[in-house]
Amino acid sequence: MSWRVICKDEVKWVFMISVLLTRREAVQEEAIVAAQSAMSFLNAMSEYEQWVFMKSRQFEGGTLRAIDNCSIVELASNDNI
Repeated sequence: MSWRVICKDEVKWVFMISVLLTRREAVQEEAIVAAQSAMSFLNAMSEYEQWVFMKSRQFEGGTLRAIDNCSIVELASNDNI
């Protein structure tokens, strides 16, 4: 299973962190916690700014889920974004 964690940094550049996860729940939780602790800058944005940011980052074939300060995109099959 592949996840893309999308966050926003201090200077508002967008970047992606790729995390390959197994189906083991503990590994997924560790990866999500690591991603959340890596960046917290979306919290400083308004709800509308967050909505626009997340909507603009949806990928075809993926499911976008907001998890605290990051958006996590679970990719069904496409690993090459």
